Amino acid sequence: MFYSYDEALSWLFSQTRDGAPRSLERIKALWQVAGLDSPKSCLYVVGTNGKGSVATMLATALKHEGFKVGCFTSPHVSDFRERITLDSELISKENVLDLLNALSKLEPEPKPAFFELSLALALLYFAQEAVDIAVIEAGVGAKLDATNVIANVKATLITNVSLDHQTTLGKNLRVIATDKAEAIRPGTPVFTAARGEALEVILEKAAQLNSLVTIIPPQASHLEENSLVVKACLENLGISPSSIDIGLQDPKLPARLERFNLNGRLIILDGGHNPEAIRALCQSIEGPVIALFSAKHSKDAKTNLGILSQKAKTIFLTSVLGEKPDIDGYPYFAQPKEALDLALADPSGLPIVISGSFYLAGELRPILKRLSKAINPIAA
Repeated sequence: MFYSYDEALSWLFSQTRDGAPRSLERIKALWQVAGLDSPKSCLYVVGTNGKGSVATMLATALKHEGFKVGCFTSPHVSDFRERITLDSELISKENVLDLLNALSKLEPEPKPAFFELSLALALLYFAQEAVDIAVIEAGVGAKLDATNVIANVKATLITNVSLDHQTTLGKNLRVIATDKAEAIRPGTPVFTAARGEALEVILEKAAQLNSLVTIIPPQASHLEENSLVVKACLENLGISPSSIDIGLQDPKLPARLERFNLNGRLIILDGGHNPEAIRALCQSIEGPVIALFSAKHSKDAKTNLGILSQKAKTIFLTSVLGEKPDIDGYPYFAQPKEALDLALADPSGLPIVISGSFYLAGELRPILKRLSKAINPIAA
């Protein structure tokens, strides 16, 4: 039995697949022994970039419309509870403790890992609170993602599809899109900003399932496209224009183009870790900037930094989870805090952009919040 939130969370993070392949068997086993059930209505959000923003916009609009709304997203940046919200409020530490105590006593086979347990925690919480509708964001892909066991899906939203998680989902766009298209339900509307070959795959799958697809035309930015995906879905659900307008306001998520002001100096924190996300980041900023960058070995660090370098006058590399990016030719500092201090000490006064990894963002965000709160409390 866990006696504190920190103790329970430590146990949750220690639950891994131990090298086992991705599979739905773990969540199915947990589903049975935990007595899980899907909320009575769900919106299922998949795609490569912008899923968290889309989920948050949907949840905000539905809350304003008067629904009791649960929302499950990933990853978190500073606080695990960011993953599970009720009417835009983080799940309480007491609820996390109680529900993890219940889940830890179960013995499903095969043993569930972190993500399955996190989803189960969310579903138990949503059932406990009797939500009217839940917004569920997929983790990686859809076909073998734990979230794909969700029933009562009223609409599937596919933000876009680009190359990411290639070691997990596949090496090319068609294979990745095929995986994500498994989120589509028979006779259920689909809303997407996907393009090209990925869109072809989605249309093929939707046709097989007799599901109508609404395609959002190209816009100036991913945020605009994702906003229109949300708007189209909400209009289809009959949500009022006023609630839709509220939902489409800047979702202000942690480490998604998050801005801090340190003594008048702009700091942009973004967890983008694939080429499309880095391009979207670059679209939102005017160069030149100072870049603080890191990436896990599983990411295409060279391509990502190559895109970011087009806006960067100076680049500092640092580690993420103890890993040094597979890049040479730039100053490297093993401790992210040291790299941040050097960027802040740069006399140019240029804006600083921190990107490449949500893990890096999670390490530096508490520092930025503390510094900006002391100077200009604009950061959420």
